[in-house]
This record gives sequence, C-alpha cells and structure tokens, in this order.
Amino acid sequence: MVTWRIVYTKQAQKDAKKIATADLKPKAEKLLGRQVPRKPLLLGGVKGHNQKRYFFPGKPRPEAGELPILSKNPFQTPPPFEKLIGDLSGAYLRRINIQHRLVYQVLEEIRTVKVIRMWTHYE
Repeated sequence: MVTWRIVYTKQAQKDAKKIATADLKPKAEKLLGRQVPRKPLLLGGVKGHNQKRYFFPGKPRPEAGELPILSKNPFQTPPPFEKLIGDLSGAYLRRINIQHRLVYQVLEEIRTVKVIRMWTHYE
C-alpha cells in the first residue's frame, strides 16, 4: 500500500499546541495519526548501531495495517471532506469538531498532504 507523506506549515504546528490543550488531540490523530507534531523522547542508539530511536509518550504503538486517514487516502470518505473556494481554493477541509477544522492541500505529483491549519479557519 502506497502512503502519503504529511507535512505541516508553521501555522499548523502552532495550531497543534492549541489542539492538545483543548483536548481535541484524539480526534486530530484519527486524521493525522502519530504524526501530530509533538516533542519525542530520545531513547538513544541501539548498541553497535549508529541509529537513534524515538518514543512518543502517551501514545500506544499502532498495530500493523493501522494508518491514519490522510496517510492512506486524503480523499477517503467517511469522514466527509469539503473542497474550499476563494482564498483557499485547491485546499480541502475536514471537521475536527463543530468549531475547528483541519485544512489541507494535496500535492498529487509528490504524494504529499500539506496541513495548512488545524484550528478554526475563520480567524
């Protein structure tokens, strides 16, 4: 299965902190998975190897085959998405809750989903 890479704008990274403080992180993680920006703990390298391993506290490791919705297919429904017009034409929107939205752009040539906002897009 081919997956999509998820990248974040600086504004989306700031919005991720707001999402976490508003207790909306589990809903955002359904869409984005473990890739919601947060600070990982460095576990150190494996003996005899020069690799670093990271652990994200408070989040169980995903089971095999469990991928976030946007990594599998950014056009998958449910949950429904809306195509935006106007200043944000070419972007898509999914609801996190009744007030807050996840606004993202799909770059099909490089199989990347660019998260633009994770808080309300009306500000």
